Amino acid sequence: MELTKYLKYSSDKKSPFYSLPKKDEVVGTFDIPSFSKNEWDVYEDVHWTNIISRKRDFPEQGWKIHITAELKDAQNMLYDVAQHLIERHVSFKFVPNLKALEAKNLKYASRIASGKFMTVYPEHEPQFLELLDELKDITDSYDLGPYILNDQQWRESNVFFRYGGLKRINMVADGVERLAIRTPEGELIEDARVPYYHLPDFVEEPAYVQENNTFPPEEDFRKLNEFSIEEAIHYSNGGGVYLATKDGKKMILKEGRNKSGVDSNRNDAFQRNKNEYLALKKLADVEGVIDVHEYFVAWRHNYFTEEFHDGRSLRAFIAQDYPFTTESEDKRRRYVDDCKVILEQLVRTIDEIHEKGVAIGDLNHTNIMLDDALRIKIIDLEVAKTPDKKYAPSIATPGLFSNEAKDYREADWFAVYRISRLLFLPVPNVLDIAPQLRYIHDANILEKFGPVAIRLLGEIEAKVARHTNLSPRSPLLEEHLDVPREPSTFETLDTVIAGLRKGILNHLDVQDVALTKGNAKRHLEEDAIFKHNIAYGSFGVLLALVRSDQSIVPYLQRRYSKWFELVVPYIENYARTSWARPGLFDGYAGIITVLYELGFERRALDLLGTLIERYGEVDSLEDEDVSIESGLAGIGLLLLSFDGKLDDERLGRALRNIEGRIMALHSERKSMMQEEDKESTDYGLLTGWSGAALFLSKYRRMMGDGDVEVAYSILDESFQGAIDFEEVEELFLMKDDSEIRKAIPYLREGSAGITLAMMEFQKDEPTYLNESRLKMLRRFKDSHGFNCSATGGLMNGYGGFVMLDHAIDVTEGSRRAIREKFVRGLDNYLVRNGTDEILFPGEFNLKCSMDVYSGAAGILMTLSDLKGESWGSCFPVLRGGLDLFQDGRMAVDRPVDMKIID
Repeated sequence: MELTKYLKYSSDKKSPFYSLPKKDEVVGTFDIPSFSKNEWDVYEDVHWTNIISRKRDFPEQGWKIHITAELKDAQNMLYDVAQHLIERHVSFKFVPNLKALEAKNLKYASRIASGKFMTVYPEHEPQFLELLDELKDITDSYDLGPYILNDQQWRESNVFFRYGGLKRINMVADGVERLAIRTPEGELIEDARVPYYHLPDFVEEPAYVQENNTFPPEEDFRKLNEFSIEEAIHYSNGGGVYLATKDGKKMILKEGRNKSGVDSNRNDAFQRNKNEYLALKKLADVEGVIDVHEYFVAWRHNYFTEEFHDGRSLRAFIAQDYPFTTESEDKRRRYVDDCKVILEQLVRTIDEIHEKGVAIGDLNHTNIMLDDALRIKIIDLEVAKTPDKKYAPSIATPGLFSNEAKDYREADWFAVYRISRLLFLPVPNVLDIAPQLRYIHDANILEKFGPVAIRLLGEIEAKVARHTNLSPRSPLLEEHLDVPREPSTFETLDTVIAGLRKGILNHLDVQDVALTKGNAKRHLEEDAIFKHNIAYGSFGVLLALVRSDQSIVPYLQRRYSKWFELVVPYIENYARTSWARPGLFDGYAGIITVLYELGFERRALDLLGTLIERYGEVDSLEDEDVSIESGLAGIGLLLLSFDGKLDDERLGRALRNIEGRIMALHSERKSMMQEEDKESTDYGLLTGWSGAALFLSKYRRMMGDGDVEVAYSILDESFQGAIDFEEVEELFLMKDDSEIRKAIPYLREGSAGITLAMMEFQKDEPTYLNESRLKMLRRFKDSHGFNCSATGGLMNGYGGFVMLDHAIDVTEGSRRAIREKFVRGLDNYLVRNGTDEILFPGEFNLKCSMDVYSGAAGILMTLSDLKGESWGSCFPVLRGGLDLFQDGRMAVDRPVDMKIID
């Protein structure tokens, strides 16, 4: 999930948690001509106002028309178009106000929705063809608005069209609900929403459109056609960045779309692109700035070319070279030396840029490029200004800008300061919410890198402090958070656990159906189950409270009885729908375990029966998802854990169906897979095939049904993606992202999860470890001595390394000093809310969260596990019979059996 999407849910400065943004007072709502309420229905939400005719219906799918408009023309154009449509009784909808329209055209807004101001629903194809010309005539008196990427433009006007759904038709594909259209045979297929004009296979443009549409003259594109586009490096709503060649020479080609990609100062991408070119021209003789070549306009877009830099960004340097694990002294010293070289150049270059009358305005670790000799080149100056201009950021990188900077010179120097700190402790954004963490971070930097690193940071801080405040007020909170009163150690573990529990209990909101303050993902996902699932929702937090202290069950039953009375029936009804998401972590399956452990046994077993019914019929089992998180393996592990709790022969049949389906998918994949495909396959413990292997092993062992070697061989395949890193000491799964090839060490989809799966196989079958597997397991274990990660959460951050270390300690022992170090590492993230409450920053560290995957609930369970012989409380399966991620000798008592709903 992108950082920019999380910013929307970080806007409430009164709350330390991710939350829905407060509804702003709508100013300047668009007006349309009056109409008879007896002849029209009106439906409104924050995105659209729908005006639907009662006299004339329209089909569920067909040709529809979109109107685009420049912001300054929107009201007048809407009035003119709406008047015509109302007279003709044609249904339509429009963006309700100027703010909502502006949001559709922002730089990182959806490229699919960008530019769409009005949608018109013709009654049939002849009317569609008439309206094309009628609406063109009406809108021709206005300037052209943003180009709509996934439509076809009609005769170079503000009128666009596409074929698709006019009324909502839903289908479920791969467990996800999608918008659909019907083929002539009645089959549902996805209504493809892609950022280019697309026609379904069974549709052709009407002859009138083909014969009468017009397009820009080829001469408009002559200059652009001189370039051969080799690769698209980056896309945004403002345009693309391309690797191109001209006359055999590689270069970067940057595009600016007219009227699109608008920033907070209402500058569009076209303006910013030209601004960047002019700034780079001024800096032509600054060695640390990328060289710029030519500028031109092609049709409605502008372009410039710059030097192709065959290096990597500073972000990639940190991800690839930072000694996260317990490296040798030589490697740490070498890294400090490299940082010194980089920072000295950066300071010198910023000075030179300012002397030339330019300030960058959005300096960050992605627009500083490095070659093999660590020479820097600064790129991306689209928001460049003069150094003394009053600072009013239109585009800024969270964690790297100060809202107290008086001018752009100060803004650049503050970014230098924060970048220097990221080099030595890459934990972004947390200093914005809790500046006191700086002193904890400094102590950790000193311990890892020694006094040379601290002196280097001190020199940077002294220079920057002359320009700007190093601890400005938070852009996201009214008041900064503090740090815990005591460091995290085994001696203070009970205090930390109690603080985390208070930080959850004191902020549960019984008036909110979601109950908890979770990760923003629960708002970003359309499926309402994300408010309640284990990964991000309320029942994951309840699981953490129960498993960290079973004596809390009666309190939870009493305190939240009305909430349970409201939510449990909703979950039951949800589970009975055809589109319900069943996943163990992301759906309703894991909720069954929490209800059972809260004492609602009958309701839990009834819900389990609904789940079993879904998987009990072979003919209906077409799932493609094998994962623990959302697919077959997770459901299978849950059913195994309830074996013996439910006297229902369907449970065994459902388990056989799940095992059979996983094996069928494995056979299919194996027959189609080329050797090079193994590296790109998802082997994550929660997200991929290692989780499926774990289920197969548990199932066949518990049921005495078949050989477990197939499970072992599936896990062996995961090593293929790790061998790539064999030339150095560490061993991680490898993954390509948009910029770099990087190691993925985390629990959810990386090598920490693979390590846990191997340890579980070893625990269940001592003969599992042959010589090669033993070597791999040792290297995996030795590679996870991390001192930090970008975020602290359990599944994709530092918390997963704490869990893994505890598992190793339980099975091997004699690791007290190492465990102590891992626990202390949590202090890089833990914050305090002015009381004894301890909160935990969630995804991206912009705000706090209670959720299991990235927030306090996952850390609470992990720390509670440290006091016992379990290391998997976060897995929502019954603990006793399945013996998953715990010492097999450990006896687990069932929670107090008290019922308030049954």
